[in-house]
Amino acid sequence: MTGHRSFFLDKALDGYVQAHSPAVDDVQQSLIGATAALGPLARMQVAPDQAAFLAVLVAAVRPSFAVEVGTFTGFSSLAIARALPAGGRLLCCDVSTEWTDIARRHWAMAGVDDRIDLVVAPALETLRALPAEQHVDFAFLDADKTGYLAYYEELVPRLSPHALIAVDNVLWSGRVLDAGANDADTVALRAFNDHVIADDRVTSVLLSVGDGVNLIRLAGASTSARCTFGALDRLRPCRPGAHRTEERSGVPPWPKPSSSHPHAPRSAVPARAASSRPVPTTCPPSSSTTCWARSRRSPGTRSRT
Repeated sequence: MTGHRSFFLDKALDGYVQAHSPAVDDVQQSLIGATAALGPLARMQVAPDQAAFLAVLVAAVRPSFAVEVGTFTGFSSLAIARALPAGGRLLCCDVSTEWTDIARRHWAMAGVDDRIDLVVAPALETLRALPAEQHVDFAFLDADKTGYLAYYEELVPRLSPHALIAVDNVLWSGRVLDAGANDADTVALRAFNDHVIADDRVTSVLLSVGDGVNLIRLAGASTSARCTFGALDRLRPCRPGAHRTEERSGVPPWPKPSSSHPHAPRSAVPARAASSRPVPTTCPPSSSTTCWARSRRSPGTRSRT
């Protein structure tokens, strides 16, 4: 296992957290051992519970294109890559071949090397070289702290409506509150956290996970304006107190992907055409401006993985 990570938890409570998080498998255990051989640098590896947290986020967002800035020996990228949906890709940015060679070996052991593109070069150059039309659905920043703000500014204009950015080490073992800590990294992290909370383009939450994770998404990004088709259920917005009949025509309400909507959700396409039988739905009179009415399930349908 990795060393004790969360500075505000004692070892016993941290052990409890690890015991109630997904257990590491053989590939992860091998990677932990290979990273430990680097000595004190091994502290840069994310803890298993944080890797599991990243995997949950990625599985929820289902990114077509994800970015990691600061790969080190690949523990976090392994978790991200494993959680990608079919066809999803991960771009890893790092400047060390020594560390990323360890990552490559373990990506191959896990069978995810075919979905990862590693670029060994300054991350800012790599991000700026991306095609103008490339959207980013998920990003994880865990690199040089003085570069966080520049990476963030490259990523935010590229975010898709449902995207997330997760930024590591933002509590910096509590030094962000230490008035006597004025080293470059601490000063940069304070400035980064202040910048994010004041940025009206995004909304964020600073989580006490690991050494602090700032989780960021575009402000106003919401799926509430969409009609979502699922294999088991279909949710539709309607006005308070309204009674209407929806036709199960099998025609998705979300427009086909275009330059203006490059990330229409896969769930917008029904698993199979359903009956044309009308299904009445009613919103309660006390509902707010938009409410969701659950239609009846189509018999025999399954959710897709």
